[in-house]
Amino acid sequence: MFNSGSVPLKVNTPDVSGSDKDKFVVSAPGCTSPLPPRKSCTIDVTFTGGLSAKATMHVSADNAPDTETITLPVDAHASRR
Repeated sequence: MFNSGSVPLKVNTPDVSGSDKDKFVVSAPGCTSPLPPRKSCTIDVTFTGGLSAKATMHVSADNAPDTETITLPVDAHASRR
């Protein structure tokens, strides 16, 4: 996530939804709130098991008067070696 604005950005906790949401773990250890202007942070999504899964990750940030929500599809497929 990148704050392209000129004021700190209040980053909300990312979450995952969908029938396979339990197969994904979202981690954003460096994405503290507020995110300073012109700074970025990384949000990691880890697939935790099974052969395949689909879900949706939601990331939102609030700064009055605007709220921005980003929705990303998350697909995972395991391969056997």
